[in-house]
Amino acid sequence: MFEETLEQHTAEQQTAPEGEGNIEEPSEGSTNEEGQEGGQSQTKPTGEDGGQGGAEPRQEQPQVSPEVIQALQNQLFRQMVGNIPNPETGKPFENPAEFSAWRQKAETAQRARQAGMEPDQYQKIAEEAARRIKQTDPEVLGMRAQLEQFQRRQMEETFSRDMAAIKAAYPDEQAKSVMDLGEDYMALMATGQLDAVGAYEAIRRKRNAGRKQPPSMGAVATGGNEPKTFYTRDEVARMTPAEVEKNLDAINKSMAKWK
Repeated sequence: MFEETLEQHTAEQQTAPEGEGNIEEPSEGSTNEEGQEGGQSQTKPTGEDGGQGGAEPRQEQPQVSPEVIQALQNQLFRQMVGNIPNPETGKPFENPAEFSAWRQKAETAQRARQAGMEPDQYQKIAEEAARRIKQTDPEVLGMRAQLEQFQRRQMEETFSRDMAAIKAAYPDEQAKSVMDLGEDYMALMATGQLDAVGAYEAIRRKRNAGRKQPPSMGAVATGGNEPKTFYTRDEVARMTPAEVEKNLDAINKSMAKWK
């Protein structure tokens, strides 16, 4: 009700005539005579039916500033509310914002009393409940589930393409999924340095080399630099595929320590 009355009041302020700026319609028969005597014709163009040929240009309505609108809102509010005092200040409400803030506090205090709590405690619980409701909102949860389903389907499609490429290059491979190729394969793929076939070839060569030439148990280092046992992400990213294959064991152990 307050908003409708305010809009009507504002519209009247905008369309009200200012001073004596209204244009009076000339009396019948006077226009042509005055125009002839003054040497200038003031006859308006007419159509075939003798009516006015064109409408008068519309005058621009004055623009009302936000400050004026706010003042009108406050004035109208005080007229409607009168001298009802704000219980917190003991003075009449000045504007709608002050009244709205007081009403919200009063509603919170009433709910807090019903719950047997202090208003501040109740407000915190209400805010936390709103946050949790947002987290468990069915629409949000539905979107999250759709995203997870899309990511899972995309991963399955990628694994399927990779396995098809591996079997096309090595038909003797018996694995049904890249997940069956072991941790070494997944570790090589995680480095981003090799494609599916390249990673498979690396673990295949390592597997075949291990079968043909088992490491000697009596081998003793003769000096020199010891092999490195830890590599950072950046170091692995700068490696060539051959270096990744050569240091695969150390890379696998290093990846477990990456953060």
